[in-house]
Amino acid sequence: MVISTKKRKPYSKGKKYPSFALQDAEDMIRSMFGSGRNEIGRAELASELGTTENNDIFKKRLATCRWFGLCNKGTDPIQATDVALGILSGDDDTQMLNRVKAFANVPYFKDLYLRYKGKNLPSRKSLAGILRKEHKISSRGKEILADNFIESGEFAGLIELRGDKLFVLRNDLIKKTRKKNARRKRKTVSRKEERETLEGLVSSLKSGLTTTITDGQLVFPININIDSNTEPRKLRAILKTIKDILG
Repeated sequence: MVISTKKRKPYSKGKKYPSFALQDAEDMIRSMFGSGRNEIGRAELASELGTTENNDIFKKRLATCRWFGLCNKGTDPIQATDVALGILSGDDDTQMLNRVKAFANVPYFKDLYLRYKGKNLPSRKSLAGILRKEHKISSRGKEILADNFIESGEFAGLIELRGDKLFVLRNDLIKKTRKKNARRKRKTVSRKEERETLEGLVSSLKSGLTTTITDGQLVFPININIDSNTEPRKLRAILKTIKDILG
Protein backbone atom coordinates (compact mmCIF):
# COMPACT_ATOMS: atom_id res chain seq x y z
CA MET A 1 0.00 0.00 0.00
CA VAL A 2 1.36 3.42 -0.98
CA ILE A 3 0.90 6.16 1.59
CA SER A 4 0.57 9.62 0.10
CA THR A 5 2.96 12.25 1.48
CA LYS A 6 0.96 15.13 -0.02
CA LYS A 7 -0.14 17.61 2.63
CA ARG A 8 -3.86 17.96 3.01
CA LYS A 9 -5.57 21.29 3.56
CA PRO A 10 -7.04 21.58 7.04
CA TYR A 11 -10.77 20.93 7.13
CA SER A 12 -12.81 24.08 7.62
CA LYS A 13 -16.38 24.00 8.84
CA GLY A 14 -17.01 27.53 7.63
CA LYS A 15 -19.23 30.11 9.25
CA LYS A 16 -22.61 29.33 10.74
CA TYR A 17 -25.77 30.00 8.75
CA PRO A 18 -29.54 29.38 8.94
CA SER A 19 -30.18 25.76 7.99
CA PHE A 20 -33.77 26.38 6.88
CA ALA A 21 -35.72 28.98 4.92
CA LEU A 22 -38.02 31.67 6.30
CA GLN A 23 -41.20 29.65 5.74
CA ASP A 24 -39.80 26.81 7.86
CA ALA A 25 -38.90 29.31 10.59
CA GLU A 26 -42.43 30.73 10.49
CA ASP A 27 -43.88 27.23 10.86
CA MET A 28 -41.64 26.78 13.91
CA ILE A 29 -42.77 29.97 15.64
CA ARG A 30 -46.41 29.02 15.00
CA SER A 31 -45.68 25.87 17.00
CA MET A 32 -44.05 27.96 19.71
CA PHE A 33 -46.35 30.97 19.93
CA GLY A 34 -49.38 30.19 17.77
CA SER A 35 -51.70 29.54 20.70
CA GLY A 36 -51.40 33.11 21.98
CA ARG A 37 -48.44 32.56 24.28
CA ASN A 38 -45.34 34.77 24.07
CA GLU A 39 -42.86 32.32 25.55
CA ILE A 40 -42.27 28.60 26.00
CA GLY A 41 -39.61 26.44 27.65
CA ARG A 42 -37.23 24.46 25.45
CA ALA A 43 -38.14 21.13 27.03
CA GLU A 44 -41.86 21.85 26.71
CA LEU A 45 -41.49 22.81 23.05
CA ALA A 46 -39.42 19.71 22.26
CA SER A 47 -42.04 17.54 23.95
CA GLU A 48 -44.87 19.12 21.98
CA LEU A 49 -42.95 18.47 18.75
CA GLY A 50 -42.35 14.85 19.73
CA THR A 51 -38.57 15.17 20.02
CA THR A 52 -35.88 16.08 22.57
CA GLU A 53 -33.88 19.23 23.30
CA ASN A 54 -30.70 17.55 22.05
CA ASN A 55 -32.15 16.50 18.71
CA ASP A 56 -30.01 17.99 15.93
CA ILE A 57 -32.93 19.03 13.71
CA PHE A 58 -34.71 20.64 16.67
CA LYS A 59 -31.63 22.69 17.53
CA LYS A 60 -31.11 23.77 13.91
CA ARG A 61 -34.74 24.85 13.53
CA LEU A 62 -34.54 26.85 16.74
CA ALA A 63 -31.26 28.43 15.61
CA THR A 64 -32.87 29.36 12.29
CA CYS A 65 -35.63 31.22 14.15
CA ARG A 66 -32.94 33.19 15.94
CA TRP A 67 -31.18 34.02 12.67
CA PHE A 68 -34.41 35.56 11.38
CA GLY A 69 -34.91 37.47 14.62
CA LEU A 70 -38.11 35.61 15.50
CA CYS A 71 -37.12 34.59 19.03
CA ASN A 72 -34.62 35.66 21.66
CA LYS A 73 -31.09 34.33 21.77
CA GLY A 74 -29.62 31.94 24.29
CA THR A 75 -32.24 32.03 27.04
CA ASP A 76 -34.88 29.69 28.41
CA PRO A 77 -37.82 30.11 28.17
CA ILE A 78 -37.83 31.02 24.49
CA GLN A 79 -39.52 34.37 23.94
CA ALA A 80 -41.20 35.79 20.83
CA THR A 81 -39.84 39.00 19.30
CA ASP A 82 -41.93 41.87 17.95
CA VAL A 83 -41.20 40.62 14.42
CA ALA A 84 -42.58 37.17 15.28
CA LEU A 85 -45.69 38.63 16.89
CA GLY A 86 -46.21 40.86 13.84
CA ILE A 87 -46.16 37.80 11.59
CA LEU A 88 -48.47 35.77 13.82
CA SER A 89 -51.05 38.34 14.83
CA GLY A 90 -51.01 40.98 12.13
CA ASP A 91 -53.09 41.43 8.97
CA ASP A 92 -51.71 40.46 5.55
CA ASP A 93 -49.80 43.73 5.08
CA THR A 94 -48.29 43.55 8.58
CA GLN A 95 -47.31 39.94 8.01
CA MET A 96 -45.46 40.76 4.78
CA LEU A 97 -43.78 43.79 6.38
CA ASN A 98 -42.42 41.64 9.21
CA ARG A 99 -41.40 38.86 6.83
CA VAL A 100 -39.24 41.41 5.02
CA LYS A 101 -37.73 42.47 8.36
CA ALA A 102 -37.05 38.83 9.24
CA PHE A 103 -35.42 38.23 5.85
CA ALA A 104 -33.16 41.27 6.30
CA ASN A 105 -32.08 40.07 9.75
CA VAL A 106 -29.93 37.43 8.07
CA PRO A 107 -26.77 39.34 7.01
CA TYR A 108 -25.98 36.96 4.12
CA PHE A 109 -29.48 37.49 2.68
CA LYS A 110 -29.33 41.25 3.10
CA ASP A 111 -25.97 41.41 1.34
CA LEU A 112 -27.17 39.39 -1.66
CA TYR A 113 -30.46 41.30 -1.80
CA LEU A 114 -28.76 44.73 -1.92
CA ARG A 115 -26.32 43.48 -4.53
CA TYR A 116 -29.03 42.30 -6.94
CA LYS A 117 -31.93 44.61 -6.04
CA GLY A 118 -33.71 45.59 -9.25
CA LYS A 119 -31.82 42.93 -11.23
CA ASN A 120 -32.06 39.29 -12.23
CA LEU A 121 -30.41 36.83 -9.89
CA PRO A 122 -27.45 34.86 -11.22
CA SER A 123 -27.50 31.09 -11.15
CA ARG A 124 -27.76 29.14 -7.92
CA LYS A 125 -24.18 27.99 -8.49
CA SER A 126 -22.97 31.62 -8.73
CA LEU A 127 -24.79 32.57 -5.53
CA ALA A 128 -23.24 29.61 -3.76
CA GLY A 129 -19.82 30.69 -5.02
CA ILE A 130 -20.30 34.20 -3.61
CA LEU A 131 -21.34 32.79 -0.25
CA ARG A 132 -18.31 30.54 -0.21
CA LYS A 133 -15.76 33.14 -1.32
CA GLU A 134 -16.99 36.31 0.39
CA HIS A 135 -18.77 34.96 3.48
CA LYS A 136 -16.65 31.84 4.14
CA ILE A 137 -19.61 29.44 4.13
CA SER A 138 -18.56 25.80 3.93
CA SER A 139 -18.54 23.91 0.64
CA ARG A 140 -21.56 21.91 1.75
CA GLY A 141 -23.42 24.82 3.34
CA LYS A 142 -23.07 27.29 0.45
CA GLU A 143 -25.67 25.51 -1.71
CA ILE A 144 -28.07 25.04 1.20
CA LEU A 145 -27.80 28.74 2.02
CA ALA A 146 -28.24 29.78 -1.62
CA ASP A 147 -31.47 27.76 -1.77
CA ASN A 148 -32.64 29.22 1.54
CA PHE A 149 -31.98 32.73 0.26
CA ILE A 150 -34.10 32.19 -2.85
CA GLU A 151 -36.94 30.44 -1.00
CA SER A 152 -36.97 33.05 1.78
CA GLY A 153 -36.92 35.92 -0.71
CA GLU A 154 -39.87 34.46 -2.60
CA PHE A 155 -41.80 33.87 0.62
CA ALA A 156 -41.17 37.48 1.74
CA GLY A 157 -42.32 38.84 -1.62
CA LEU A 158 -38.83 40.09 -2.54
CA ILE A 159 -38.01 37.66 -5.35
CA GLU A 160 -40.29 36.62 -8.18
CA LEU A 161 -40.03 34.53 -11.34
CA ARG A 162 -40.03 36.56 -14.55
CA GLY A 163 -39.89 34.30 -17.57
CA ASP A 164 -37.05 31.93 -16.85
CA LYS A 165 -35.21 34.30 -14.50
CA LEU A 166 -35.59 35.14 -10.83
CA PHE A 167 -35.92 38.90 -10.37
CA VAL A 168 -35.15 40.80 -7.13
CA LEU A 169 -37.83 43.41 -6.39
CA ARG A 170 -37.01 46.77 -4.83
CA ASN A 171 -38.10 47.35 -1.24
CA ASP A 172 -37.09 50.55 0.57
CA LEU A 173 -37.32 48.81 3.93
CA ILE A 174 -33.99 47.11 3.29
CA LYS A 175 -31.20 49.67 3.18
CA LYS A 176 -27.45 49.74 3.49
CA THR A 177 -26.04 50.35 6.94
CA ARG A 178 -24.43 53.79 7.15
CA LYS A 179 -23.21 53.86 10.76
CA LYS A 180 -19.52 53.84 9.86
CA ASN A 181 -19.92 56.66 7.33
CA ALA A 182 -21.90 58.70 9.85
CA ARG A 183 -19.13 58.35 12.44
CA ARG A 184 -16.54 59.36 9.87
CA LYS A 185 -18.57 62.41 8.89
CA ARG A 186 -18.98 63.52 12.49
CA LYS A 187 -15.25 63.17 13.01
CA THR A 188 -14.50 65.34 9.97
CA VAL A 189 -16.89 68.05 11.17
CA SER A 190 -15.33 68.08 14.65
CA ARG A 191 -11.82 68.47 13.17
CA LYS A 192 -13.05 71.41 11.08
CA GLU A 193 -14.63 73.04 14.10
CA GLU A 194 -11.48 72.45 16.13
CA ARG A 195 -9.32 74.06 13.44
CA GLU A 196 -11.57 77.11 13.20
CA THR A 197 -11.53 77.55 16.98
CA LEU A 198 -7.73 77.25 17.11
CA GLU A 199 -7.31 79.66 14.20
CA GLY A 200 -9.37 82.24 16.08
CA LEU A 201 -7.30 81.81 19.24
CA VAL A 202 -4.01 82.05 17.35
CA SER A 203 -5.13 85.20 15.54
CA SER A 204 -6.30 86.91 18.73
CA LEU A 205 -3.10 86.03 20.62
CA LYS A 206 -0.90 86.94 17.68
CA SER A 207 -2.22 90.48 17.80
CA GLY A 208 -0.99 90.76 21.38
CA LEU A 209 2.60 89.74 20.66
CA THR A 210 5.24 92.33 21.50
CA THR A 211 7.26 93.32 18.44
CA THR A 212 10.97 94.14 18.45
CA ILE A 213 13.02 96.43 16.23
CA THR A 214 15.77 94.69 14.29
CA ASP A 215 17.77 96.66 11.73
CA GLY A 216 15.07 99.29 11.72
CA GLN A 217 12.21 96.79 11.03
CA LEU A 218 9.34 95.57 13.21
CA VAL A 219 9.73 91.82 13.77
CA PHE A 220 7.45 89.31 15.57
CA PRO A 221 9.24 87.07 18.09
CA ILE A 222 8.16 83.99 16.00
CA ASN A 223 7.21 83.40 12.39
CA ILE A 224 3.52 82.43 12.17
CA ASN A 225 2.08 81.17 8.91
CA ILE A 226 -1.35 79.57 9.05
CA ASP A 227 -4.09 78.94 6.51
CA SER A 228 -7.26 76.89 6.14
CA ASN A 229 -5.22 73.72 5.56
CA THR A 230 -3.17 73.97 8.75
CA GLU A 231 -3.63 70.82 10.82
CA PRO A 232 -5.10 71.21 14.33
CA ARG A 233 -1.99 69.57 15.76
CA LYS A 234 0.22 72.33 14.31
CA LEU A 235 -2.23 75.00 15.45
CA ARG A 236 -2.08 73.65 19.00
CA ALA A 237 1.73 73.78 18.91
CA ILE A 238 1.66 77.40 17.66
CA LEU A 239 -0.89 78.30 20.31
CA LYS A 240 1.33 76.84 23.04
CA THR A 241 4.36 78.79 21.73
CA ILE A 242 2.43 82.07 21.71
CA LYS A 243 1.14 81.47 25.24
CA ASP A 244 4.72 80.77 26.41
CA ILE A 245 5.92 84.06 24.86
CA LEU A 246 3.07 86.06 26.36
CA GLY A 247 3.70 84.43 29.72
